[in-house]
Amino acid sequence: MGLFRVFTIIVNRAMKTFQEILLSDRCFRIVPPKLTQKISNQSDRSRTSFPVNGIASAPALNCAALVGATIFPSIINVDFMTSKVAIITGGASGIGRATALAFGRQGTRVIIGDVDLVGAKDTVASIKDKGGEADCLQVDVTRSADIEAMVKKAVDQYGGLDFAFNNAGLVGPVVGVVDTTEEDWNRVVATNLTGVWLCMKFEIPEMLKRGKGAIVNNGSVTGLVGSPGVVANVASKHGVSGLTKSAALQYATQGIRVNAIAPGLVRTPTAARVTTLHPAAEAAMLAAVPQGRWCEPEEVAEAVIFLCSEGASHITGLVMPIDGGWTNR
Repeated sequence: MGLFRVFTIIVNRAMKTFQEILLSDRCFRIVPPKLTQKISNQSDRSRTSFPVNGIASAPALNCAALVGATIFPSIINVDFMTSKVAIITGGASGIGRATALAFGRQGTRVIIGDVDLVGAKDTVASIKDKGGEADCLQVDVTRSADIEAMVKKAVDQYGGLDFAFNNAGLVGPVVGVVDTTEEDWNRVVATNLTGVWLCMKFEIPEMLKRGKGAIVNNGSVTGLVGSPGVVANVASKHGVSGLTKSAALQYATQGIRVNAIAPGLVRTPTAARVTTLHPAAEAAMLAAVPQGRWCEPEEVAEAVIFLCSEGASHITGLVMPIDGGWTNR
């Protein structure tokens, strides 16, 4: 039998298998963005999962609807995240708020810890307005008692802990090695690095009780490369990268995955204050980004959701740049 004949048989068999999959209960569909709202509003949510960026898994439909798009399996199974419990620090604004809202859309019950209690309550209200479950408390991540209380609230109120986004942090002074004060150094390191360690210290034991869990720490591109001036930030964020990898290795066989994100220039309230005070700085900052634009907090939130999802089940110890190509220069 010639090679061409063998190749034809293999292709035909593959196509037949593909067609069988399309017609089985395991098929997936691509939903145009205009239809996603209709699907998410269906009362019987057990039959159709929420679409993510226009993608929705639909095992109950017993069909494959090809609407001008390539078939693609849903990365995030909403059933996996529904009724699970997530803790988010720094959820009053910016990336933390966007991520809290994203978890809420997935049906995850959310506990927010933030020094800004007013902002945290506003985030909670937004989640509840969309039918989600959430609560908050005032938390200073440099205080172990506050973090312990936050984790206890999640367990007491919702029955356990499945996901954590250790997000709270600050930039610190931009004055270099010599002019950074000891007080500023300690404040930045305590918030950015010690705070992440303390969060994991109390989160992991609760996850071990469930036999699984996913943690995402908020690092930074300054935790991957050097940057002059913000020395305390660079040092603390490099520490977050190392801490994440160490924890990932320690708990890799115990069902707990630990990853970090490394955002670049994100359009947050902090960034807005900087560009308002220094209008010319924005163009200079964006010139360093190959994509030439700001990252939106919602884009970072989607990465956090992915890293907590089943789609990332074999990913641990990753420090994921979300920087428009900045660290590839």
